[in-house]
Amino acid sequence: MIWNDKDVSPLWWSVLALMLIAAISLNLPSLLRSQPSISSQTPPLPQVEYSASRAPLAPQDLSVEPLSSNLWRLAQALVIGIANLSQPHQLEPSSSSHPVTSDDGSALELAVSQLQRAQREDMDLQRAALTDGWWRDRSIFPQRYEIWLSARRGMDDVLVSQALAQLGLPNALFIDAVASAAVSSEVQPQQGDQLLAINGERVFNQDDWKHHKHQQGAAELTLLRNGKAISLWVEDLGDRFHLRSRIIE
Repeated sequence: MIWNDKDVSPLWWSVLALMLIAAISLNLPSLLRSQPSISSQTPPLPQVEYSASRAPLAPQDLSVEPLSSNLWRLAQALVIGIANLSQPHQLEPSSSSHPVTSDDGSALELAVSQLQRAQREDMDLQRAALTDGWWRDRSIFPQRYEIWLSARRGMDDVLVSQALAQLGLPNALFIDAVASAAVSSEVQPQQGDQLLAINGERVFNQDDWKHHKHQQGAAELTLLRNGKAISLWVEDLGDRFHLRSRIIE
């Protein structure tokens, strides 16, 4: 049968055109994949060897993922980020931690505050002893000494001396007079010697002296004379020494 252009109506031409376009659209990916390679017309590229430290890039996936998958990954990232933020941050212990000494900037202020608190507690104790009528009892001395000793615990001697001076309290004891035959050692204490320690424990004022004075037995005294520390033994502190309190900077 011979077709004549005059026998085909314009409507049929439109239908045929639409069918052709649809067929081409459906078969276009397969047609593109089936095209012959043109690598034979160009010289082959040199082979590149990849070392273990530089792996070849993986081919990129250009396909579009579903929107729901992207939203799910975004939600997972948000949940993980919020969980990390909610965890408390743990600080590593500092390697520079050390006892408070006079070299610290705020150490002196802290020492003054602690000694002020001890001073108030000491005054309250003496006031209570006076009110109750036992202020002459020797039992008050160990209690007062313990108050000041607890406040000074953890400080170095230089810091304690500076804090006492800032509060206007005596921080040094000097020998004013010595009774005869007070010391059995060859080295004798002299007037003007500073009493630094008794039995290795630093003393700063008369209360410290009274605490050790009431102890029985021999004692080792550490004196400071002309910038040099000397040690001597005494059989009994008793009333053999007369000490004078001073404030030194």
